[in-house]
Amino acid sequence: MRDVQHDHVTRFIGACTDPPNICVMTEYCPKGSLQDILENDSIKLDWMFRYSLVYDIVKGMHYIHNSVINTHGNLKSSNCVVDSRFVLKVTDFGMNQFKTDDEDNDIEFESHSYYMRKLWTSPELLRLTEAPSGGTQRGDVYSFGIILQEVVHRCGPFYVSQMDLSPKEIVQKVRAGNKPYFRPSVDKSTCPEELYPGKGKQLTYWLVGEDPPHQIGIGVNKSNGRVPNERLNGGSNFVNV
Repeated sequence: MRDVQHDHVTRFIGACTDPPNICVMTEYCPKGSLQDILENDSIKLDWMFRYSLVYDIVKGMHYIHNSVINTHGNLKSSNCVVDSRFVLKVTDFGMNQFKTDDEDNDIEFESHSYYMRKLWTSPELLRLTEAPSGGTQRGDVYSFGIILQEVVHRCGPFYVSQMDLSPKEIVQKVRAGNKPYFRPSVDKSTCPEELYPGKGKQLTYWLVGEDPPHQIGIGVNKSNGRVPNERLNGGSNFVNV
């Protein structure tokens, strides 16, 4: 973990792995999490700043997916933190077994908090009796799609227009996998045209799809512009920068 060094992932400092005092110490980011920023109505976010935050997530996750860590497994807006220069960094990756044991002790099974944590979890992982502790890269892409929708609407994770559902009801619908797949809403009138590429489908459609053609990966293409763009050739990039 100490060898993991990147501008958009938090620096690992140390860990205590002796029960019951299991803890991990990482770089401190004083601006709080992306979730904190999105839920703070006093903070005005123009689209250039939102793109910057999203792009920082892409760069951090691209690094993780191409490192020995390979997956994040718990990507969500509260695990994206912002430093004093408003640079976003991905945190809470690696050491998954220690974190899983600790979380299991902290949260009551099937409680409201339990289902809140599941809102970023992909359908195929929700359906597993024992999901891999480190998650999957495909699962990370789905989680990124939920975060992207949070950035667009600033209404919390998995906002569904004209529906008032509990986290448990949302998770149950996603897990069921009935077509059309139950997914969060993205109102075209509230976001730039770039988030609705190709055939009128919004970007989050490609990120959270279940069918094989929609299994795309987190990648960075430095030769093009820096706004989201659809590229559907196997495991192609979803953000060109």
